[in-house]
Amino acid sequence: MKQRTKILFLILAALLALSACSSGTSLVPEETTETEVPASTTEEEVITVEGNKEELRAATEAYFDGFDEEVYYVGPTRDYTSFVELLLDLEGNSAKKTIYIDEGEYDLFREYELAVAVDRLVIPPDDVVSSNYMGKYNAFVPNNTRIVGQGKVTLRFTPDKDDISYGASRTWSPLNIYGSVMIENVNVRVKNCRYALHNDDHNKYPGSRQYYKNCRFVYELSDKDANGRLLGFNNTIGYGVNTNSVHVFDNCEIFFDGEGQHSAFYGHNPSGTKPGEGEILLTRCHIHASDESNLRVIRLQTLSTGVAGHVVTTIDRCKVNGGLTLNLYNSGSIQSYEVTYFHTAHQPVDRTHSKEEPFEDPYEIRYVD
Repeated sequence: MKQRTKILFLILAALLALSACSSGTSLVPEETTETEVPASTTEEEVITVEGNKEELRAATEAYFDGFDEEVYYVGPTRDYTSFVELLLDLEGNSAKKTIYIDEGEYDLFREYELAVAVDRLVIPPDDVVSSNYMGKYNAFVPNNTRIVGQGKVTLRFTPDKDDISYGASRTWSPLNIYGSVMIENVNVRVKNCRYALHNDDHNKYPGSRQYYKNCRFVYELSDKDANGRLLGFNNTIGYGVNTNSVHVFDNCEIFFDGEGQHSAFYGHNPSGTKPGEGEILLTRCHIHASDESNLRVIRLQTLSTGVAGHVVTTIDRCKVNGGLTLNLYNSGSIQSYEVTYFHTAHQPVDRTHSKEEPFEDPYEIRYVD
Protein backbone atom coordinates (compact mmCIF):
# COMPACT_ATOMS: atom_id res chain seq x y z
CA MET A 1 0.00 0.00 0.00
CA LYS A 2 2.84 2.37 0.91
CA GLN A 3 4.60 1.52 -2.34
CA ARG A 4 1.45 2.36 -4.37
CA THR A 5 1.05 5.69 -2.54
CA LYS A 6 4.66 6.49 -3.28
CA ILE A 7 4.17 5.82 -7.02
CA LEU A 8 1.06 8.00 -7.16
CA PHE A 9 2.94 10.77 -5.39
CA LEU A 10 5.78 10.59 -7.91
CA ILE A 11 3.35 10.73 -10.87
CA LEU A 12 1.61 13.77 -9.38
CA ALA A 13 4.94 15.50 -8.79
CA ALA A 14 5.99 14.86 -12.40
CA LEU A 15 2.73 16.29 -13.76
CA LEU A 16 3.10 19.42 -11.64
CA ALA A 17 6.68 19.86 -12.82
CA LEU A 18 5.65 19.48 -16.47
CA SER A 19 2.88 22.05 -16.01
CA ALA A 20 5.34 24.48 -14.46
CA CYS A 21 7.78 24.03 -17.37
CA SER A 22 5.16 24.70 -20.05
CA SER A 23 3.90 27.94 -18.50
CA GLY A 24 5.52 31.21 -19.50
CA THR A 25 5.12 34.95 -19.86
CA SER A 26 4.76 36.64 -23.26
CA LEU A 27 7.46 39.16 -24.02
CA VAL A 28 6.82 42.58 -25.53
CA PRO A 29 9.90 43.19 -27.72
CA GLU A 30 11.19 46.62 -28.56
CA GLU A 31 10.97 47.92 -32.10
CA THR A 32 14.35 46.94 -33.53
CA THR A 33 16.18 44.81 -36.07
CA GLU A 34 17.68 41.74 -34.44
CA THR A 35 18.17 38.03 -34.58
CA GLU A 36 15.69 36.32 -32.28
CA VAL A 37 16.82 34.22 -29.35
CA PRO A 38 14.95 30.90 -29.55
CA ALA A 39 12.14 30.67 -27.04
CA SER A 40 12.17 27.64 -24.79
CA THR A 41 9.83 24.88 -25.92
CA THR A 42 9.03 21.75 -23.97
CA GLU A 43 8.84 18.33 -25.60
CA GLU A 44 5.10 18.25 -24.96
CA GLU A 45 4.63 21.57 -26.79
CA VAL A 46 6.70 20.34 -29.76
CA ILE A 47 4.60 17.19 -30.10
CA THR A 48 1.35 19.14 -29.80
CA VAL A 49 2.19 21.86 -32.32
CA GLU A 50 3.76 19.49 -34.85
CA GLY A 51 0.72 17.25 -34.61
CA ASN A 52 -1.59 20.21 -35.11
CA LYS A 53 0.19 21.50 -38.21
CA GLU A 54 0.10 18.12 -39.93
CA GLU A 55 -3.54 17.76 -38.99
CA LEU A 56 -4.22 21.24 -40.38
CA ARG A 57 -2.46 20.45 -43.66
CA ALA A 58 -4.30 17.16 -44.15
CA ALA A 59 -7.67 18.61 -43.21
CA THR A 60 -7.26 21.56 -45.58
CA GLU A 61 -6.33 19.27 -48.47
CA ALA A 62 -9.22 16.93 -47.65
CA TYR A 63 -11.62 19.88 -47.77
CA PHE A 64 -11.26 19.85 -51.55
CA ASP A 65 -12.10 16.16 -51.99
CA GLY A 66 -15.20 15.71 -54.12
CA PHE A 67 -14.81 19.00 -55.99
CA ASP A 68 -15.79 17.28 -59.23
CA GLU A 69 -19.46 18.22 -59.33
CA GLU A 70 -18.46 20.48 -62.22
CA VAL A 71 -15.33 19.92 -64.32
CA TYR A 72 -13.77 22.33 -66.82
CA TYR A 73 -10.72 22.03 -69.07
CA VAL A 74 -8.37 24.66 -70.48
CA GLY A 75 -5.92 23.89 -73.25
CA PRO A 76 -5.06 24.39 -76.92
CA THR A 77 -7.51 21.66 -78.03
CA ARG A 78 -10.22 22.33 -75.44
CA ASP A 79 -13.42 24.36 -75.67
CA TYR A 80 -11.64 26.92 -73.50
CA THR A 81 -8.24 27.89 -74.86
CA SER A 82 -8.17 30.93 -72.56
CA PHE A 83 -7.95 30.53 -68.78
CA VAL A 84 -9.10 34.14 -68.28
CA GLU A 85 -12.17 33.61 -70.46
CA LEU A 86 -13.18 30.60 -68.35
CA LEU A 87 -12.76 32.54 -65.11
CA LEU A 88 -14.92 35.36 -66.44
CA ASP A 89 -17.60 32.84 -67.45
CA LEU A 90 -17.50 31.35 -63.93
CA GLU A 91 -17.99 34.69 -62.21
CA GLY A 92 -20.25 34.22 -59.17
CA ASN A 93 -20.23 30.42 -59.45
CA SER A 94 -19.68 29.05 -55.91
CA ALA A 95 -20.45 25.41 -56.75
CA LYS A 96 -17.71 22.88 -56.02
CA LYS A 97 -15.73 22.57 -59.24
CA THR A 98 -12.38 21.58 -60.71
CA ILE A 99 -10.46 23.22 -63.55
CA TYR A 100 -7.84 21.11 -65.32
CA ILE A 101 -5.20 23.04 -67.27
CA ASP A 102 -3.37 21.14 -69.99
CA GLU A 103 0.40 21.26 -70.22
CA GLY A 104 1.82 24.37 -71.82
CA GLU A 105 2.50 28.06 -71.31
CA TYR A 106 -0.38 30.53 -71.15
CA ASP A 107 0.16 34.26 -71.75
CA LEU A 108 -2.36 35.74 -69.32
CA PHE A 109 -1.44 39.34 -70.13
CA ARG A 110 -2.44 38.64 -73.72
CA GLU A 111 -5.64 37.02 -72.45
CA TYR A 112 -6.37 40.16 -70.39
CA GLU A 113 -5.87 42.30 -73.49
CA LEU A 114 -8.35 40.16 -75.42
CA ALA A 115 -10.86 40.45 -72.56
CA VAL A 116 -10.50 44.24 -72.65
CA ALA A 117 -11.07 44.23 -76.42
CA VAL A 118 -14.50 42.59 -75.96
CA ASP A 119 -15.45 44.78 -72.95
CA ARG A 120 -15.21 42.00 -70.36
CA LEU A 121 -12.42 43.75 -68.46
CA VAL A 122 -11.50 47.41 -68.03
CA ILE A 123 -8.04 49.00 -67.97
CA PRO A 124 -7.65 50.72 -64.58
CA PRO A 125 -6.82 54.45 -64.61
CA ASP A 126 -3.38 55.53 -63.48
CA ASP A 127 -4.83 57.12 -60.33
CA VAL A 128 -6.55 53.88 -59.25
CA VAL A 129 -6.28 53.27 -55.49
CA SER A 130 -4.64 50.03 -54.40
CA SER A 131 -7.79 48.69 -52.74
CA ASN A 132 -9.84 49.03 -55.93
CA TYR A 133 -8.98 45.87 -57.87
CA MET A 134 -12.27 43.95 -57.96
CA GLY A 135 -15.25 44.20 -60.28
CA LYS A 136 -14.36 44.71 -63.94
CA TYR A 137 -10.65 45.21 -63.27
CA ASN A 138 -9.62 41.57 -62.74
CA ALA A 139 -10.64 38.02 -63.49
CA PHE A 140 -11.08 36.07 -60.24
CA VAL A 141 -10.86 32.40 -59.36
CA PRO A 142 -14.31 32.00 -57.77
CA ASN A 143 -15.10 30.51 -54.39
CA ASN A 144 -14.99 26.69 -54.12
CA THR A 145 -12.63 26.07 -57.03
CA ARG A 146 -9.84 23.53 -57.42
CA ILE A 147 -7.25 24.08 -60.18
CA VAL A 148 -4.95 21.28 -61.30
CA GLY A 149 -2.09 21.68 -63.74
CA GLN A 150 -1.55 18.59 -65.91
CA GLY A 151 2.12 18.26 -66.72
CA LYS A 152 4.23 21.41 -66.80
CA VAL A 153 1.82 24.35 -66.71
CA THR A 154 3.08 27.95 -66.70
CA LEU A 155 0.88 31.01 -66.31
CA ARG A 156 2.90 33.97 -67.53
CA PHE A 157 2.09 37.64 -66.99
CA THR A 158 5.16 39.55 -68.19
CA PRO A 159 4.18 42.52 -70.37
CA ASP A 160 6.85 44.82 -71.74
CA LYS A 161 6.95 48.14 -69.90
CA ASP A 162 5.51 49.97 -72.92
CA ASP A 163 2.60 47.53 -73.26
CA ILE A 164 0.98 48.06 -69.85
CA SER A 165 -0.24 51.25 -68.20
CA TYR A 166 0.91 52.32 -64.76
CA GLY A 167 -2.58 51.78 -63.30
CA ALA A 168 -2.96 48.34 -64.84
CA SER A 169 0.48 47.27 -63.59
CA ARG A 170 -0.62 48.09 -60.03
CA THR A 171 -4.00 46.38 -60.34
CA TRP A 172 -3.76 43.33 -62.60
CA SER A 173 -2.59 39.94 -61.31
CA PRO A 174 -2.76 36.59 -63.12
CA LEU A 175 -4.33 34.83 -60.13
CA ASN A 176 -6.91 36.62 -57.98
CA ILE A 177 -8.77 34.59 -55.38
CA TYR A 178 -12.26 34.63 -53.91
CA GLY A 179 -12.91 32.39 -50.90
CA SER A 180 -11.91 28.73 -50.80
CA VAL A 181 -9.49 27.66 -53.53
CA MET A 182 -6.95 24.89 -54.13
CA ILE A 183 -4.23 25.25 -56.78
CA GLU A 184 -1.90 22.36 -57.56
CA ASN A 185 1.07 21.92 -59.90
CA VAL A 186 1.09 25.38 -61.48
CA ASN A 187 4.02 27.71 -62.22
CA VAL A 188 3.40 31.46 -62.24
CA ARG A 189 5.96 33.91 -63.65
CA VAL A 190 5.29 37.66 -63.55
CA LYS A 191 6.80 41.09 -64.07
CA ASN A 192 5.31 44.59 -64.38
CA CYS A 193 2.08 43.58 -62.61
CA ARG A 194 0.70 43.62 -59.07
CA TYR A 195 1.40 40.13 -57.65
CA ALA A 196 1.89 36.60 -58.95
CA LEU A 197 -0.86 35.50 -56.55
CA HIS A 198 -3.34 37.94 -55.02
CA ASN A 199 -5.37 35.92 -52.53
CA ASP A 200 -7.19 38.76 -50.80
CA ASP A 201 -10.96 39.21 -51.19
CA HIS A 202 -11.33 41.82 -48.41
CA ASN A 203 -12.87 39.31 -46.00
CA LYS A 204 -15.79 38.52 -48.31
CA TYR A 205 -15.62 34.82 -47.39
CA PRO A 206 -14.96 34.31 -43.65
CA GLY A 207 -13.93 30.77 -42.79
CA SER A 208 -12.43 30.13 -46.23
CA ARG A 209 -9.81 27.44 -46.92
CA GLN A 210 -6.91 27.88 -49.34
CA TYR A 211 -4.39 25.21 -50.29
CA TYR A 212 -1.47 25.69 -52.69
CA LYS A 213 0.46 22.52 -53.49
CA ASN A 214 3.56 21.98 -55.65
CA CYS A 215 3.36 25.48 -57.12
CA ARG A 216 6.10 27.92 -58.09
CA PHE A 217 5.54 31.68 -57.88
CA VAL A 218 8.23 33.98 -59.32
CA TYR A 219 8.17 37.79 -59.51
CA GLU A 220 10.93 39.51 -61.47
CA LEU A 221 11.72 43.11 -60.46
CA SER A 222 9.61 45.41 -62.61
CA ASP A 223 10.72 48.11 -65.02
CA LYS A 224 10.21 51.85 -64.70
CA ASP A 225 7.85 53.55 -67.08
CA ALA A 226 8.59 56.61 -69.23
CA ASN A 227 7.89 58.85 -66.22
CA GLY A 228 10.40 57.03 -64.03
CA ARG A 229 7.73 55.24 -61.95
CA LEU A 230 8.37 51.66 -60.91
CA LEU A 231 5.64 49.49 -62.39
CA GLY A 232 3.73 46.94 -60.35
CA PHE A 233 3.77 46.23 -56.61
CA ASN A 234 6.92 44.06 -56.66
CA ASN A 235 5.76 41.46 -54.17
CA THR A 236 5.43 37.84 -55.23
CA ILE A 237 2.42 36.87 -53.13
CA GLY A 238 -0.02 39.36 -51.62
CA TYR A 239 -2.57 37.78 -49.27
CA GLY A 240 -5.33 38.88 -46.91
CA VAL A 241 -6.29 36.59 -44.03
CA ASN A 242 -10.06 36.32 -43.85
CA THR A 243 -11.59 35.87 -40.41
CA ASN A 244 -11.22 32.24 -39.29
CA SER A 245 -9.56 31.30 -42.58
CA VAL A 246 -6.71 28.89 -43.31
CA HIS A 247 -3.90 29.34 -45.84
CA VAL A 248 -1.64 26.36 -46.54
CA PHE A 249 1.38 26.43 -48.87
CA ASP A 250 2.77 22.92 -49.32
CA ASN A 251 6.02 22.26 -51.19
CA CYS A 252 5.91 25.58 -53.02
CA GLU A 253 8.62 27.95 -54.20
CA ILE A 254 7.98 31.64 -53.55
CA PHE A 255 10.71 33.78 -55.10
CA PHE A 256 11.39 37.48 -55.63
CA ASP A 257 14.02 37.95 -58.32
CA GLY A 258 15.67 41.34 -57.98
CA GLU A 259 17.52 43.67 -55.66
CA GLY A 260 15.96 45.77 -52.92
CA GLN A 261 13.48 45.41 -50.07
CA HIS A 262 10.65 43.58 -51.85
CA SER A 263 8.65 40.74 -50.35
CA ALA A 264 8.37 37.20 -51.58
CA PHE A 265 5.56 36.41 -49.11
CA TYR A 266 3.56 39.46 -48.03
CA GLY A 267 0.10 40.05 -46.65
CA HIS A 268 -2.06 41.31 -43.84
CA ASN A 269 -4.81 40.42 -41.41
CA PRO A 270 -8.32 41.94 -41.64
CA SER A 271 -8.74 45.60 -40.81
CA GLY A 272 -11.09 46.85 -38.12
CA THR A 273 -11.41 46.35 -34.37
CA LYS A 274 -12.55 42.71 -34.51
CA PRO A 275 -9.81 40.97 -36.48
CA GLY A 276 -10.55 37.43 -35.26
CA GLU A 277 -8.28 34.47 -35.89
CA GLY A 278 -6.63 32.78 -38.85
CA GLU A 279 -3.90 30.28 -39.69
CA ILE A 280 -1.01 30.30 -42.15
CA LEU A 281 1.06 27.17 -42.71
CA LEU A 282 4.13 27.26 -44.94
CA THR A 283 5.42 23.69 -45.04
CA ARG A 284 8.40 22.35 -47.01
CA CYS A 285 8.56 25.57 -49.04
CA HIS A 286 11.43 27.56 -50.52
CA ILE A 287 10.82 31.23 -49.72
CA HIS A 288 13.61 33.48 -50.90
CA ALA A 289 14.91 36.52 -52.75
CA SER A 290 17.90 36.86 -55.05
CA ASP A 291 19.11 39.68 -52.78
CA GLU A 292 20.00 37.95 -49.52
CA SER A 293 20.22 41.30 -47.69
CA ASN A 294 16.46 41.70 -48.20
CA LEU A 295 14.85 42.12 -44.76
CA ARG A 296 11.33 41.68 -46.14
CA VAL A 297 11.47 38.24 -47.74
CA ILE A 298 8.57 37.37 -45.43
CA ARG A 299 6.45 40.37 -44.38
CA LEU A 300 3.51 39.95 -42.02
CA GLN A 301 1.44 43.10 -41.72
CA THR A 302 -1.21 43.99 -39.14
CA LEU A 303 -4.08 46.24 -40.25
CA SER A 304 -6.41 45.68 -37.29
CA THR A 305 -6.55 48.19 -34.46
CA GLY A 306 -7.43 48.33 -30.78
CA VAL A 307 -7.04 44.65 -29.98
CA ALA A 308 -4.58 42.02 -31.16
CA GLY A 309 -5.74 39.59 -33.78
CA HIS A 310 -4.41 36.05 -33.70
CA VAL A 311 -2.93 34.66 -36.90
CA VAL A 312 -1.12 31.43 -36.07
CA THR A 313 1.80 31.37 -38.53
CA THR A 314 3.89 28.22 -38.85
CA ILE A 315 7.01 28.07 -41.03
CA ASP A 316 7.76 24.36 -41.16
CA ARG A 317 10.84 22.71 -42.71
CA CYS A 318 11.24 25.59 -45.13
CA LYS A 319 14.34 26.90 -46.88
CA VAL A 320 14.51 30.67 -46.43
CA ASN A 321 16.92 33.56 -46.77
CA GLY A 322 16.76 37.26 -45.98
CA GLY A 323 14.63 38.52 -43.13
CA LEU A 324 11.20 38.58 -41.52
CA THR A 325 9.44 41.93 -41.15
CA LEU A 326 6.55 42.42 -38.74
CA ASN A 327 4.76 45.63 -39.70
CA LEU A 328 2.03 47.61 -37.92
CA TYR A 329 0.20 49.66 -40.52
CA ASN A 330 -2.41 51.74 -38.70
CA SER A 331 -2.41 53.91 -35.61
CA GLY A 332 -3.38 51.66 -32.71
CA SER A 333 -2.36 48.43 -34.46
CA ILE A 334 -1.15 45.57 -32.26
CA GLN A 335 1.07 42.88 -33.79
CA SER A 336 -1.23 39.96 -34.60
CA TYR A 337 0.96 37.09 -35.85
CA GLU A 338 2.06 34.27 -33.57
CA VAL A 339 5.05 32.89 -35.47
CA THR A 340 6.76 29.54 -34.96
CA TYR A 341 9.68 28.25 -37.03
CA PHE A 342 10.06 24.46 -37.21
CA HIS A 343 13.38 23.08 -38.46
CA THR A 344 13.86 26.27 -40.48
CA ALA A 345 16.79 28.68 -40.49
CA HIS A 346 16.44 31.65 -38.14
CA GLN A 347 15.77 34.93 -39.93
CA PRO A 348 16.70 38.39 -38.65
CA VAL A 349 13.53 40.16 -37.50
CA ASP A 350 12.65 43.77 -38.31
CA ARG A 351 9.76 45.34 -36.38
CA THR A 352 8.34 48.45 -38.06
CA HIS A 353 5.42 50.78 -37.45
CA SER A 354 4.12 52.91 -40.30
CA LYS A 355 2.90 55.57 -37.83
CA GLU A 356 6.13 55.78 -35.82
CA GLU A 357 4.31 54.64 -32.66
CA PRO A 358 5.60 52.20 -30.03
CA PHE A 359 5.60 48.63 -31.32
CA GLU A 360 3.09 46.61 -29.29
CA ASP A 361 3.39 42.83 -29.55
CA PRO A 362 1.78 40.19 -27.29
CA TYR A 363 3.41 37.29 -29.13
CA GLU A 364 6.86 35.76 -28.97
CA ILE A 365 8.59 34.22 -31.99
CA ARG A 366 9.47 30.61 -31.25
CA TYR A 367 11.98 28.28 -32.85
CA VAL A 368 12.02 24.49 -32.81
CA ASP A 369 15.24 23.20 -34.36
